[in-house]
Formats: sequence, structure tokens, C-alpha cells
Amino acid sequence: EYLKALHRMRKNAKEKELEALLAGEHDSCSCFIE
Repeated sequence: EYLKALHRMRKNAKEKELEALLAGEHDSCSCFIE
């Protein structure tokens, strides 16, 4: 159950990263990726 939640959080984070990249906000999320 805990792992499922962790996986879901990671998936959401990845989707947010993609959204930010698509929106052209690479600078604001580059530190988040690293």
C-alpha cells in the first residue's frame, strides 16, 4: 500500500515535470529534476 502511494506520487511528479517543460518553465523545474 505504501509503495503504491509512493509510485503514484512519482508518477504525478513526472507528469508535473512534463507539463512544466511543455509550458516552457524548464528553468523553474530544472533544480527539481536534479
